[in-house]
Amino acid sequence: MKDQWNILEKPWVNAASLNGAWRKLSPIDALRDAASLRLIAESSPLDEFAVHRFLVTLLYWKADFGGGLPALREKLFGGGVPAKVISALAAEREHFNLFDPERPFLQDPCAADPKPAKPVGSLFAEIATGTNIAHFNHSRDMKSALCVPCVVRGVLRLVPWSQSGGAGLTPSIHGAPPITITPRGATLAETLSLLLVDVSAPLGSPTWSGTFKPRDLDKAIPFLEGLTWNPRRLHIPAPTVEGACQLCGARGLVVDRISYKKNEGVKKPKGADGKSESFGWRDPAFVYSAKTSEPIRSSSELSGATAEDLRWLHGASATASGAPSALSVVVPCTNPANNKTYDHRRIEVGALSELVPRRPAHHGADALPLDDKNNPLGEVAVGWKRSAVAPAVRTSIGRFVSAAVAALSDADWLLLRNALGRLMNDDPEAFAVFSAVYWRVRSGGRSSFRREAAWILLKLMALAPSERRSVSSNALLAPLLEVLPRRQASRTRSEEGGEEPYPVAPPRGRALELALASAVDEQITRGTSIAWVELGAFLHNSSQ
Repeated sequence: MKDQWNILEKPWVNAASLNGAWRKLSPIDALRDAASLRLIAESSPLDEFAVHRFLVTLLYWKADFGGGLPALREKLFGGGVPAKVISALAAEREHFNLFDPERPFLQDPCAADPKPAKPVGSLFAEIATGTNIAHFNHSRDMKSALCVPCVVRGVLRLVPWSQSGGAGLTPSIHGAPPITITPRGATLAETLSLLLVDVSAPLGSPTWSGTFKPRDLDKAIPFLEGLTWNPRRLHIPAPTVEGACQLCGARGLVVDRISYKKNEGVKKPKGADGKSESFGWRDPAFVYSAKTSEPIRSSSELSGATAEDLRWLHGASATASGAPSALSVVVPCTNPANNKTYDHRRIEVGALSELVPRRPAHHGADALPLDDKNNPLGEVAVGWKRSAVAPAVRTSIGRFVSAAVAALSDADWLLLRNALGRLMNDDPEAFAVFSAVYWRVRSGGRSSFRREAAWILLKLMALAPSERRSVSSNALLAPLLEVLPRRQASRTRSEEGGEEPYPVAPPRGRALELALASAVDEQITRGTSIAWVELGAFLHNSSQ
């Protein structure tokens, strides 16, 4: 990568224009076009917050070129980012090369290893790594890979969303990720204007690269230092192999291993009593407890499932430089073990008073409802059990599997394997191979194996060696049932009669396909046969 992948100039920011059109922009273009953009449109609320935070950090940094902070706020609200601010940022492009050998963006080149040992999924709480339970994205951690744009999103998460972990990994300057409340305007320019608030701490300067160390803990931590506080010694090697991204499905150069180490320089200071003290740095997006002076966070699984954690915000106020048209509340799913079974939440409200009576929709809000009669709390929800299909459909699935084994060559299977995670119309060659099998055995009517399900099943079969693709009477049930976590929030006797927590949401769409691919791979590694017909029946029901 000769240009070292400059994140200021490459298009990776997802945004929506005022007419609802989706756009992929560079940060420079997003700032330049902020008045014509409705909002940042990242699918994860954590990524949305991290992108906003990055853009705001850039504006604080170069606010003097816009006439100072008050003048820049006014210009943003009345139009967009001044051209002088854009030019000043463009002149600093050397700080933003992701793979620069000497000054990589938000990384420590001294942490580079010839053979990086940590999975790239360590950047994302949603991806299973080590002993942590994933939320929706189930994979074997050392086989997960991410495209460069998704890696950038993961890097930007380091400051606001880093959690504590094993081997001394500490969270960011504010501790475990707290609940955030940020204003939202009618345009991205207005939102940025509302986010640029006056701060009591000195502004200072950001730390874009190197081993991060606080400059002087005996004085107030500068605001920009806190916004680029890096709790990790991270290094990302330039990608050299191609593959499919575990998160977005894009094909191209991918990163699979990184150096991801603790940063001894960011441990909390000790007080006279030997206990750790707060760094004393305050973020305008967080709500701080009057009793502890710590930001409020959702650390109880049951309180998150019942929205009790939102009630803790009672009496809070959003910090904004003007009158927002809406408030965006992001509740990260955080606890010391990083193993909650519920998901990150984004709630849009006109005022915080609206939060109390709400039971908010959750990110990836396809969680299966509990059926008290058939699924007592703690058991697997309907849809995770063995799928029942009509005998004619099961026969159709068996014919499809047998026909594929008999008709397809090694080259055909390789094409299908490379189509993993892709839609039918995204890979004409693989789809032609699929069609040759599917239309030969399709019987029509309700007894036919659904095309969408058959397309996924054939790609999953391609992951197995030839001797493991046939129908076997001794095969295990669909590997999904063994691999995907099923743990739910528990309820104590004293809490009976309240709202039930909802179960783990199963992955859907492409996420389900990748989860099953990981499960199939694990079954192959174990040396056990796979029940392709059972897996096909599950996919058949899931595609309805």
